[in-house]
Amino acid sequence: MGCCICLLEESPFSYEDVVELIHLSFKERINQGLHFTCSYMSVEQFQAKMNDGLVIVAYNKESGQLLGTASTHIYVDNCNHTYGYNEYLAVHPSVKHCGIGTLLLNKRLCILQERGAEYVISDTAVGAKSSVKWHLKNGFVIYGYRSFSGTNYYSYLFRKQLIGRSKWDIWLYRGIHFLVSFIKTRIKYTRTGRERRFFSLINKLI
Repeated sequence: MGCCICLLEESPFSYEDVVELIHLSFKERINQGLHFTCSYMSVEQFQAKMNDGLVIVAYNKESGQLLGTASTHIYVDNCNHTYGYNEYLAVHPSVKHCGIGTLLLNKRLCILQERGAEYVISDTAVGAKSSVKWHLKNGFVIYGYRSFSGTNYYSYLFRKQLIGRSKWDIWLYRGIHFLVSFIKTRIKYTRTGRERRFFSLINKLI
């Protein structure tokens, strides 16, 4: 299979094609009871979200079939370090577990490194076991725990160093950070990202 991987604007596909593939790919998560926000987002919402980001696609050169897509944003953190935030990885059900996701990841990492990113972060549902395994297999480490609005699950936060080394490479530092974020998140927020009533009441009183 001749697989071409490029930016969306360099491909024959549209935002509509990409969103359709995302919806199709994430039906698996819906069947698992995991409400990823991208599984029901509109084309307009996706375009607005990716207005300042990069959308990458993988497709079969011979058949013209769209095989996968992935997106990334580039930001600068409080320490003035450039980093990438990877999201919306979706692979067509007919070619899942064939390496398309890893090819898309490698393309994103190349682009991020070319643009000076020192590291990349990502997230996924704790219950999305195949996604968690995929992140770990591809060199990401778990460093945090969160609850996002609009979902119905808690999430792992992942990090992968692209240039040099950092404090996050130290498992003890990373482990302590994860434990603190886990405790704070579970105490303060529900799995839907809503602040628990006790904390909401305190905020109103303050």
